[in-house]
Amino acid sequence: MDKFFTEGTYKLSNYCLICFDGEYDKAYDLLQGQVLSDVGHCKEEKFELSALCDEKGFILADFYISLNKNKFVIAIDIELKNIFLTEMQKFLPFYNIKLVDLNKEVVAICGKTNVNNTVSFKIDVVMDDVKNNESLINYQQWECNNLLAGNIHLDKELSGKYRPHEVLYDKNRVSFTKGCFRGQEVIARVEYRSKKRNEVKLNAESHPPRNKKIVSKIINVHDKYFFYYL
Repeated sequence: MDKFFTEGTYKLSNYCLICFDGEYDKAYDLLQGQVLSDVGHCKEEKFELSALCDEKGFILADFYISLNKNKFVIAIDIELKNIFLTEMQKFLPFYNIKLVDLNKEVVAICGKTNVNNTVSFKIDVVMDDVKNNESLINYQQWECNNLLAGNIHLDKELSGKYRPHEVLYDKNRVSFTKGCFRGQEVIARVEYRSKKRNEVKLNAESHPPRNKKIVSKIINVHDKYFFYYL
């Protein structure tokens, strides 16, 4: 599959930045009790994968999270922004936090590594401008890279339809050690008590998929249709 992974830089022009303006500790407490990832691992201007679920463990929105001058920042697809804001605004008065738009560029740097003849894919999302000498990739290549790397982006139509284990979020977005967060009870039950889980599979076909439960976007690259299914 590594021949379908395109190295280069992608400008996330369909993403917006939301800054949690307020005291770090209060923003930390708010986010740590809501999002799937452990926000204690956030670094300055380098984004980590995360997402927000409802109380029943269904994913409402996926996004990236980082720090900018010691303030938490969310990079989220514009079409998911209102879903995220609606959920967060329920709690803002209790933490004295304001959500403000941040005017910065976000780019993704896609590359491969080869260790002991094993190729792995690396995608770094950072706050930065696109350099003139950088090789840019297009949207289809960007989404294909993510699917190959095991990262599924959900669109608005898929909001509220899947739990983390159905879209690989248990592998790259959920912290099972940080403590309680919204939807945690249901998600942990699946992780530790479920005897039978649906296996999420990546497929690449030369024709549009049929008779499969698709849990990701369907991306066409090099005359192949890439998608995840259950």
